[in-house]
Amino acid sequence: MEEKGFLSKLFEEVDIPGIITDGIKKTAGEYIQKRISYHKWERIYVNAGQAVAGFEHDGTEESQIRNILFCEKNMKKLAKKMWDSDYFAFEKILKENIHSVLEESSMSTGNQENCQEHFMQIVIGDIRKCMPQRIERFLWMDTRENTVQILDNQKRQFTENEELRYLLSDIRNRMQETEDQRQEAKDQGQEYQRSSNRQNVVFGTVEGIAEEDEWYLASMQDGGFSEDPAIQKNMALEAINLWKEEREAYPGWYVAPYKICQKVWGRTRGYEYLVGIGMLSLEEAFALCYEFVWRCETGKICYSACLQKNVYAIWEQYQACIDREKGYRTEQWFYIGTILLREYREEGRYTEWGNVFKCLRSYQEIPLCGKEILDVEEIKCAFSTFQISKVRRLCGRTRLPREAYALRLQVIGVQAECGSTEAALRQVRQLETDLEAECVSEDAKRRIFANSLQVVLFHMEALLQQGIAFVSREYEKYQEPINEILNRAERRKRYFDWDGLHACVESALLKWHVKEYEESSPFALDRESISLFDYGNGCEESYYLYRVVDAMAIPLISDCVNLLGSLERVWFEALQGLQPQLALFMMLRGSKSDTAKYCYNRSRLMQMRQETITSQICFLRDVLLENREEMAELTSLYSGGACRQLRSNLPEIMTRCMSRCPDEMQCEILTMLKCVMETPGLKLGQNMGQFIRGMMRQVSEKNKMKMLGELLETDIVEHKDVHEEAADLFDFYFRKEHLEHYAEFCTVKPETILWLLSDNGDSPYEWRTKIARLLVVRSTGALTGEQETALTRKIWSRLGDNKLPDLPNYYLWNFMELDYGDSAVPAVSIKACYLKNGMMAAFENEEGCKITMGDIRYLEELQLASRHLEKDFWTLDEVCRIYQDAISYWQILKDKIEKNVNDLRIGEYQDRARKMFRTIAEVYRSISGELPEDVRRQVGKVLEEARGFEIDVYDLKVLFLVEEDKPGFAEAVTEGLYSDEVHTVIDALHAAYTFMEKYPGEGLSEELLCEILHMLRSGKQPGLVSAVIILHNLLYRKSPVFTGDKVREADRFLISLEKRTRYDKNMGSESQIKKAALIRQVCVDLAYEISLQEGGAGYPGVLHWQKACREDEFTEVRNEMLI
Repeated sequence: MEEKGFLSKLFEEVDIPGIITDGIKKTAGEYIQKRISYHKWERIYVNAGQAVAGFEHDGTEESQIRNILFCEKNMKKLAKKMWDSDYFAFEKILKENIHSVLEESSMSTGNQENCQEHFMQIVIGDIRKCMPQRIERFLWMDTRENTVQILDNQKRQFTENEELRYLLSDIRNRMQETEDQRQEAKDQGQEYQRSSNRQNVVFGTVEGIAEEDEWYLASMQDGGFSEDPAIQKNMALEAINLWKEEREAYPGWYVAPYKICQKVWGRTRGYEYLVGIGMLSLEEAFALCYEFVWRCETGKICYSACLQKNVYAIWEQYQACIDREKGYRTEQWFYIGTILLREYREEGRYTEWGNVFKCLRSYQEIPLCGKEILDVEEIKCAFSTFQISKVRRLCGRTRLPREAYALRLQVIGVQAECGSTEAALRQVRQLETDLEAECVSEDAKRRIFANSLQVVLFHMEALLQQGIAFVSREYEKYQEPINEILNRAERRKRYFDWDGLHACVESALLKWHVKEYEESSPFALDRESISLFDYGNGCEESYYLYRVVDAMAIPLISDCVNLLGSLERVWFEALQGLQPQLALFMMLRGSKSDTAKYCYNRSRLMQMRQETITSQICFLRDVLLENREEMAELTSLYSGGACRQLRSNLPEIMTRCMSRCPDEMQCEILTMLKCVMETPGLKLGQNMGQFIRGMMRQVSEKNKMKMLGELLETDIVEHKDVHEEAADLFDFYFRKEHLEHYAEFCTVKPETILWLLSDNGDSPYEWRTKIARLLVVRSTGALTGEQETALTRKIWSRLGDNKLPDLPNYYLWNFMELDYGDSAVPAVSIKACYLKNGMMAAFENEEGCKITMGDIRYLEELQLASRHLEKDFWTLDEVCRIYQDAISYWQILKDKIEKNVNDLRIGEYQDRARKMFRTIAEVYRSISGELPEDVRRQVGKVLEEARGFEIDVYDLKVLFLVEEDKPGFAEAVTEGLYSDEVHTVIDALHAAYTFMEKYPGEGLSEELLCEILHMLRSGKQPGLVSAVIILHNLLYRKSPVFTGDKVREADRFLISLEKRTRYDKNMGSESQIKKAALIRQVCVDLAYEISLQEGGAGYPGVLHWQKACREDEFTEVRNEMLI
């Protein structure tokens, strides 16, 4: 009945009439038979898809992807496609179709291969059972291919003897030739020279022809994931037996080839859950655990947290079974323990590492070389925390047997990274010699192991020699031996192919990088893509490459010669996503400074968990304190190994991590900085001052106040940067005002003040440093009247050529705030400095174009002096002299702009002009009188000329307005506020600010303020940051325009700006998140200024931003709010 029903259904589908002739019946019968066959064919694919999709159906991202890819609809389409395919190329076509489907998914490479092979095994197996007639055709194809291969081999063998004579002759000729070209090394770091990017490589020699070293790996026929305990147990027992057989058949490579590792990934991943199932006996669980761990180590697989936890649990339980007798289970237990040590070391879990290490020490005599294995692990653990002095001591006392080849290599690698390059090179060569006998051993596994390890040594020797050649500049001397050793590595690459491995990993990393940043969007305007699942995009090949480099024990950088070259940046980026602590360790060991900056940009820092950031800051602090004295002793820019790399990379990374430093550990960082400043000769990076400034900027004013007393006692040690300028902590101390409510946290000892006020023949640097510290104490109000007087005497005790205190890092106007007695005396000197050194003098005899980006010290000084000093500090005659200097320099600038109208330098000249015009506007605002008519006419002419060069000068023009021009001017400013050109918007904002300051009672001022508030409300770009700053300055200067309801309105708009600039909404690019952070910083500054107004502390916007600053926020933003 079932068959009849099925046939009836087929008739209905094909619409065959009820009454038919015999001929038609025969045709219909053939058609029905074909439909039955096709139905079987289709079910084979659907069933296979269900099996693969249901494998380990645990709700993870991978299982969801498999459900989509291997759904019934897709499998029916594949079946139809394969039904009409070429019988003779069936397997190849099926593989290509499955591969094309999987390749577009976000599944890892290993899982893609696993799914592909699993699916093909099921499909081909079911076809053999259900449709044997089709299998016959597949076998015909196999027979044809084998026949063709045999004929090809016979043909090749016939020609080989003839070719061999010519080949050997050619090799002899090549070896006798001298190289026509030698590699020219530059004065900067090089990329490691690999055999694949060299010329004159000798090919075709018979060296390296090894025995057959294939390794067959089977797949488990488990039928997919099951929750049935009995099935799970059977799968586990099957895995133990299968994996044991494969382990015993392992050919013996020191580092398994990349393709082999991929196979191990495909046949091992997905079975992690078996390690943790509870129905196995302890003996069975341990056997499974060992086999699984061995496969993970062989394939360089990254352990999940769950797997690591289960492995440790089984290892710990099995310790009770150890009877201190030698046996394979005891050795396996010891082996798993060493793997746990490596895992904990890589993750920076040193407490767990110490517990396992202590336990293993009790059993170190049981396995072969157990003590030596732990000795080397102790060295590597010390190196992972950059205890370089300890590493050297441990290496010096470690004695390894001659046959412990792999352990010897690990020690050599660490010594090379600690700066002993030449000693490491000698040991590498000795190890190569010791391996020669093993390379021709009759035991195949020993032979393969020795040959593959020797090729690793060849690459290390080549890298070390390149580093030595770079430092010594003796390129000619080392080029020939480098070529020779790389030729040997090329000839034996079947044992270890670094170039091939490098290329495969590079391809995987680049593919990952594209997926990481690609944006997929429908072409149609009325369509958009919505992601239902976030599958993640981890690149496990990055961890694999780390494990290979770790096994090779090869430095990432040998005296400025870089191992990975252009692959470095994307590798660190991918590794950072998988193992942040490990990536940090490797980056400190050897990376370019640009790579460190790229991997620790704001976007990535904000995506890191706070615990990770805190842990890394603690790690960096400890490393810096541990190595600061050794770094201070470095004299060469190129040698020094890991210490040199630390000095180069640690300051930049630490400064960036500090942008998310929790408040509670900032005092510890200040204590660290105190130790750093007390270390003579220490240079960090290229600029000590930049490091200190960057660190101090991230610390809150409250914590600085808490630590003030302790930091004032810091020994005075001069640290000069590359520009021979010294830096001190107190050059960059407090940034904010109104710190009185933090005074309770500050305790300064009287003897400290006495020491700072003393002058016992102090050097100029000591004198300046003491004054800097005293001025910081003075800003807190902690000095007595007598101490204030003593400070004034100290400041004025040493004068420079300008008859002012010899403090070059201080703005001149600051000296007017010191009680000199007769204020006219410093005023004369200050004015003389400004009037003598104008713009003409600043750029006198300028050759070429000095890039200033508008940062001109003279203009900065003049602008701040005019803003902070009392009204009419300048006389009208002095202002005219300043204006004449500016007008004269404008003529020079105008000529430069006209000559370079299509040149990149035009932007520099425009920036100078804008800065100059804003400065003289500030000077004019500081006086009560009016400029003479002739000066006003000259200024008007200059303004018209500047506008012709797209230099808007609204903020200067507003000072020369007449009454009838005000409405038109206000309208032009308003139009400028809504421009798309950033300079136009900023000039308009400055003009609006100047207008409101000069005409606070006019209605036009209120209208301009409303327009600026509208910019806040709408989040208008460009110009939003400057608009917020303008509002802050109006409030700070207590402008009558910005009060009452207008302040409340700004406060209300601050709430919407906080929501709009949250980082999870601005993760598109680094520039986007930086822009969001900058907006948030100025918003917090405005909110804090509002909180200082009467009743402002309770405004909703202020409270909203205070709450935001207590949450996960960049320190530069959080520190603007004194809470």
